[in-house]
Amino acid sequence: LVPVNHAIFGDGSQILFWYDFNGLTAATRMRAKAYTIWNTLTRGRSNGALVMVYCERERNITQESDSEEMKNFMVELLPVLRRYLP
Repeated sequence: LVPVNHAIFGDGSQILFWYDFNGLTAATRMRAKAYTIWNTLTRGRSNGALVMVYCERERNITQESDSEEMKNFMVELLPVLRRYLP
């Protein structure tokens, strides 16, 4: 699966995010910078994308339930997203 960052805000809302570079994924800024440098040197371009999945906190739903739904959504999103990212 794709390495992602996970953050929970004070109000309970959550976000999953990662960087995508021509099908290569990175969860950290340092790896994203490394991919950018590598793409610039080898392909002559530095394109990339920051992908975020955000979930607002709903009442009576646990954070674990939100996290599981976000992961399920991400699994369904990835194949579709690959068609739209270079």
